[in-house]
Amino acid sequence: MVNNYRKGASSKSKNRESEILEVLDQLLENRMQLILLYIETQKKEKILSALLPLKVNKDIQDELKKIEEENDLVLLSKFNILINENLKNEPSAFIYEKVGSQFQHYFFDEFQDTSELQWQNFLPLRDHSISTENTSFTLVGDPKQSIYRFRGGESKLMLDIINKKERTPKQADLLVLKDNWRSAKNIVRFNNELYQYHSEYLTEEHKNIFGTDGIQDPKSSIEGRVKVNLIENLTNEDFYNDTSERMRKDLQEILDNGFRFSDITILCRGNFDIFSYSQKLGNLKVKYKGEETNIKTISDKGLTLELSNTLKAVVEFLRWETNPKNKPNLIMMMYYLNKLGRIHMEDFTLEMKAILDIEGHEEVLQFIQHTYALQLRQDNFPRFNLYNFIEYYINEFSAENKETDFLLNFLEMLFNFTQNAGASIKEFLKYWDEEASSYTIQASENIDAIQIMTIHKAKGLEFPIVFIPMMNKNRDAEFTNWFETATDSALRSVNINQFSKNLEVYDEEIEIFNKQNAYKNMVDRLCLQYVATTRPVEQLFFMFKKPTRPPTILSCWNSCSRKIRKTWMNSIFTTPIPIC
Repeated sequence: MVNNYRKGASSKSKNRESEILEVLDQLLENRMQLILLYIETQKKEKILSALLPLKVNKDIQDELKKIEEENDLVLLSKFNILINENLKNEPSAFIYEKVGSQFQHYFFDEFQDTSELQWQNFLPLRDHSISTENTSFTLVGDPKQSIYRFRGGESKLMLDIINKKERTPKQADLLVLKDNWRSAKNIVRFNNELYQYHSEYLTEEHKNIFGTDGIQDPKSSIEGRVKVNLIENLTNEDFYNDTSERMRKDLQEILDNGFRFSDITILCRGNFDIFSYSQKLGNLKVKYKGEETNIKTISDKGLTLELSNTLKAVVEFLRWETNPKNKPNLIMMMYYLNKLGRIHMEDFTLEMKAILDIEGHEEVLQFIQHTYALQLRQDNFPRFNLYNFIEYYINEFSAENKETDFLLNFLEMLFNFTQNAGASIKEFLKYWDEEASSYTIQASENIDAIQIMTIHKAKGLEFPIVFIPMMNKNRDAEFTNWFETATDSALRSVNINQFSKNLEVYDEEIEIFNKQNAYKNMVDRLCLQYVATTRPVEQLFFMFKKPTRPPTILSCWNSCSRKIRKTWMNSIFTTPIPIC
């Protein structure tokens, strides 16, 4: 510091160097005291801002407790807590006496998603089981697929067992399953290289599971395909548009090779991505089965009752039946039935004109019955039996093997609605407009459409072809977690967000808090990526946003290191990829 001063100081100032040196130590000490005081202030401000949410949470818990007591209920979420509180002081022999006499072998699946509290409840059984003959305690899981930390899942439990760090009467025998029977050869090889590269940047507890132990042997006879697309744009909206157009081109090629819409799945990070791609792809067209058609997609968020032409025709009929003078409802009913294929109208405009020229409601019903074989008049079910009355028109309007999922979900919804005493057509139409039309249904495999879902929902599933569009979003440093307060404080810990990175060099506690949580977020993203890339059976498509600045380790594009791209360029990438 003094040398730097000497280089830049004027000759007049240099003459006063001795005076400066006399107070320099005091100035530096004062500076450090100010910094430490500022850090302490920052901690207290964060603690103070966390008190209100704690108070609100306490009020919510008090209200829940009242509801439980008044209704003699116990929430399922409290069972693990109650079990832990009642058994933590009991000897394992007592617990085993109650449960162990019935079971000799325990098997835990998806162990990487087990919470610490759940594991504490089972430890007495584990300890007793492994110390007794003719018993077993088996844990099955994959820490690389631990994507439920936000729900309490703690993969460190399994990592400690794998890395021999757990306190236990007997160390576990480890069996690493190397064979991959799901994915095609090139997909498995690509993932091996990708996560081997990732492992070099991880701590010891994660290095082996993503590296050496993560390498799998492909057992599929299919060669398979991996394609990476680099999307160059500036805004998020441009990324969605460009990615959708790139998907359209790839989808056309896939469909030309004999695949169906239902063979394809798009995996997204969240519901906003699902909505965006569903909207944009739905406006694009491809040639499918000899015809140009809009790209069909389905998702839990997007598959609603109002998309069914059968149901829309029924609703329009009910409106027209309620008010026969409302001819636009009649027109829309015929339009939906014609679009559905239930009736055939050569020239919709001319034929509708002929219907509208008919005077009298009964005459219109008879004409439609004679011309289109639609029986709109039925007296078997009076209107006060609303369920049977509407069900009749569902059967009358439906086309064979079309929209079955919509109709079954509609009838279930209708049954629940008609349990209300005095339910009428007018009340049902109001219910449809306000709520029922947007009722989300569960789709079956019968619908020929591209599935769009979150990576979390895709866990444990497999799909012939998978698209993974991903932006370069590194939010590892954005988190909230429990921060321990002073040991003499009545408040042991508070839930706060990250501290400023500039404070890390001055406070070890802040540095540890920031870095540990940022690393956990990084591993969460890596696990999420791993789940996504291991879903496809035959083909895997990546869409990556080109970073505007040097990407982080978990930027998926950068993850495809030079080694991967050079090794697999000719064998699995169908188009040249820029080397960066």
